[in-house]
This record gives sequence, structure tokens and C-alpha cells, in this order.
Amino acid sequence: MPSASPYPLSVGRISGLGWSLFKFAWRPLLGAASLFIVPAVILMAVVAAAFSPSVNAWSDEAQSAYLAGVSPPDLPAEFALSVAVIFAASLVTIVAAVLTAGAQASIVNGVFRGEQVSAGGAARAAVARFGSLIGAQILYFLIVLMILIVGFVLAALLVVGGGFVTFLGLIVAVGTFAAVLFVAVRLSLIAQSVMLDGLGATEGLNRSWRLVAGSGWRVLGYLLLIAVIQFAFGLLFGIPIAFVRLSDVTPEGVALGTLLDGAATILLSPVAPLILTLLYFDLRWKQGERVPVPGGGETGGQPELASGYFPR
Repeated sequence: MPSASPYPLSVGRISGLGWSLFKFAWRPLLGAASLFIVPAVILMAVVAAAFSPSVNAWSDEAQSAYLAGVSPPDLPAEFALSVAVIFAASLVTIVAAVLTAGAQASIVNGVFRGEQVSAGGAARAAVARFGSLIGAQILYFLIVLMILIVGFVLAALLVVGGGFVTFLGLIVAVGTFAAVLFVAVRLSLIAQSVMLDGLGATEGLNRSWRLVAGSGWRVLGYLLLIAVIQFAFGLLFGIPIAFVRLSDVTPEGVALGTLLDGAATILLSPVAPLILTLLYFDLRWKQGERVPVPGGGETGGQPELASGYFPR
């Protein structure tokens, strides 16, 4: 039997539901993350072990030379190739993280509705939406990049002007960071829009933008909550790693450090999808849409908020 409507979802309600969902579905949540992240981390560990030690050693020597006021050492052989290969492997880990977020959003949605969801099924659902998930992230990156380029170029031109114009340049620089933060908040529900509503890349961005409208400060608060949770648990996981005293200039140390970071990433991966998917439901409910209730079924939203609450 479906439970009574839990809406509206307060921060306490989202936290409680999120924890309950995790306890019930931690296996598929972590399983889906492992299916994508483990291969990417293994690839990154191999690449890092092969190419990172020389780059890291040169970086340490260059920093020491700078502090000592002497000329930096020569670049190691195949430095450009090393950086390019490491960058390519990093892109693979980013793609794995995007697919993981999509799969976990699908799991949260299914479990919340009382359905049986497997890690493999959720992973296949994310792969089926690969083009939209990655396309939306690319568009998001390009939007942020454009803001940064325009903002900092304008700020630099003003700063070199001197006097009061320099002050304006500093204001533009601060405004650029504010604009990036604003976009990040408004587009924070891309994975949910693409996976749960079956939207394309541009439609997913537009959906997230419209849903967050009018709730920007609230969404920012949840994003900060996610960051605090991930930071706190990241410190907890980092304590045993610190005792290992890994070296970043030996292949073994770099590889082991990469694998340990990957394990921590998998363990922390469900935090954002759990909170943001529940928030996604609540924002839809406020718009007057039908939304799921725990255990199955749906409930109507608040139609009195639908008119004028979300600009179209």
C-alpha cells in the first residue's frame, strides 16, 4: 500500500528519506557506481603509475627552484605526451561519474516508488541515456567556460586601466564567480531531468533551469549540505590513507593512491543522487506536477503554486 503523501519535503524529511533509501538500496547504489567507476579507476591507476611519477617529480623540483629563486629544471622527456594521456584518462573518470549519477538517480526513483531495481538495470538505463547525459554536461561546461572567458577577459582589461576602472575590474571578477555559481545551482538537476523525464541534453538543461527558478537559495543550501557531507566523510576516509604515507613520485605510490581515492569516490557517490532526486520530486510537486510517493503510486502537486511560481 502506498504511504501518505510526504510532501512538501523539508530538509529533515529529505535527510530521513535519503538515509532510509540508502539503507534499503545501498547494494544497487554502490553496485552501479562500481560498474562504472572501478574500470575507470583501474585505467587511471595504470596511466598514473606509468606517466605521473616523472611529471610529479618535475613539479616538485620546479616548485623548489622557484622558492630558491633559481632556474626551473628542464621538462622531462615526453612531458607533453604524459600530460595528454593523463588528461584523457581523467576524461574517462568524468564520464564514469556522469553515468554513475544517472544510474543512481534511476535507482532512487525506482526504490522510492517501491520497485525492484538492480545495479545492472540502472547501469543499462544510464548507458541508454549516454548521449543526453554527456551532451548536457558538455553544454553545461561550455556555458561555464564562456562565462569565465568573457568575465575574466573583461576584468583583465579593466584592471590594467588603473584607478577607479581597476576597482570595476575587481567587481567584474567577483561577478563572474557569482554568475558561475548561479548557473551551477540552476543546472544542478540535469541528471534527474534526463533520467527521470527522458529528456534530451538541451531539454534537460532547460528543465533543471525552470524547476530551480524561485528556489535557488534552497537548492544552494542542499548543494552545500552535500559538500559538507562529502568533505566530512572524505576526511574520515583520508585518515587511514595518511598513515600509509603514499609517494607521488613512485609508480606503486601513485597507483595505490589512485585506487584508494576511487574506493572513497564509490562510497560517497550516492550522497548527491539521493538528496537531489528527492529535491527534484519536491520541486516538481511545488510546480503542481504529479510526483511519486514512497511505496508506489503518485500524488498531485500544489496547483496553486503552478501559476506564476515557475517562469516559462
